Amino acid sequence: MAATSAASSSSLDNCPICWDELSTNSGRTLVTLQCSHKFHLDCIGSTFNSFGEMRCPLCRAIENGTWIIPEERADQAASDTEGFEFEEWDLFPIQEG
Repeated sequence: MAATSAASSSSLDNCPICWDELSTNSGRTLVTLQCSHKFHLDCIGSTFNSFGEMRCPLCRAIENGTWIIPEERADQAASDTEGFEFEEWDLFPIQEG
């Protein structure tokens, strides 16, 4: 039983999408959704874009907020992220170091 608890707590230190470490030292922007789940911004951004909804991929809670994407992105395939600027999103409170 202790092994399960240890595995669960260590997985909280990793992004549930890419499994890389959630660290402010990684050079990647971290976000905490309103449901308290944490992700890398580039990971969660691609998830929201592919589903067309603002939902947490873990608990499916709907994220309140404004989802702003450049117009040229609206008609592109969800898997195509080239040229996408995440600074144009206004959705998450960004964690500061």
